[in-house]
Amino acid sequence: MALKTKENLKDVFSGISSVLFQSTAATFTTNSGVTTVTLDPDYDLPVHVDDLSLSEGDPSINHYKVFGLDTDWVATTTKGDFDLSMVVPTLHEDVLKLAYGVDAISTVSTTYGGSNWAGVGAELGTHEVRGTLALLNQAKDRLLILSNVVLWASLTYDNGSTDPVGIRLSGTIESNNGPDILFLKKGSEQGQA
Repeated sequence: MALKTKENLKDVFSGISSVLFQSTAATFTTNSGVTTVTLDPDYDLPVHVDDLSLSEGDPSINHYKVFGLDTDWVATTTKGDFDLSMVVPTLHEDVLKLAYGVDAISTVSTTYGGSNWAGVGAELGTHEVRGTLALLNQAKDRLLILSNVVLWASLTYDNGSTDPVGIRLSGTIESNNGPDILFLKKGSEQGQA
């Protein structure tokens, strides 16, 4: 095999133009060795630029030693956890329903200072948000898809002088019957990357 240079190996996903969320897990079909994923997002979420994080933790290495040897007799590993987090700085009713569940959101009203006020109220319970997350790059020619994500919401308002109230969605990827993470290029033929 010939040496592959850095230039040969350059294949970069960088910059984000949209954070898309689909309220269902991705479905996969395989035909002639090519897996196809169905993507039909429900939301183009407004996500704060500095508050989107995806990371897979380092594996834990388990060392097994025996007397008389300085090196490992055998080594095993436990896969690192995948963590994902983002802040969605909106109080739109649809996002609140996504984050906390439809039944946790109610219409409320009051009178204050001689004016009528109306809006929504949220019960801040534990609600699993399940689905598929897709990141569209800045050039809009690549997709990074996380299938079968599970997220939990928490309200955030860390810096009241500069930042709006937002919903922090934190979670992971659960196992499924297909790839956990996909890297797709626009215009590529099936089976070619």
